[in-house]
Amino acid sequence: MKIPDGRNRRRPDAMLEQLSERLAAALDRLRAAVLAGVDTEPHRQAVSAIEADIARERTRQQEAAAEQAQQRASAVADRAAELAAVSHHRVASCIPPLPTRPESTNDEH
Repeated sequence: MKIPDGRNRRRPDAMLEQLSERLAAALDRLRAAVLAGVDTEPHRQAVSAIEADIARERTRQQEAAAEQAQQRASAVADRAAELAAVSHHRVASCIPPLPTRPESTNDEH
């Protein structure tokens, strides 16, 4: 869905949602292993691996957002420079040229 300025409204990120679901399932398996009194190390490793995946995905998203912000800022700066040049040209074209000075002659001295 578009918002008034034309950007897409943010939807929940599917990758983070999927990782969160995987983490919840892994935590459930870890809890079950603790309650059953069995070896929990494989479950702890799975939880740690999913947490690392989540951290990497968040970092990737932050880097992508920073890159997009940089591109938008650059586009705004370029457009501002264009507008300033056009404005300067318009103002300069409205100012009449200065009258030329008559050439001085030595007769005046």
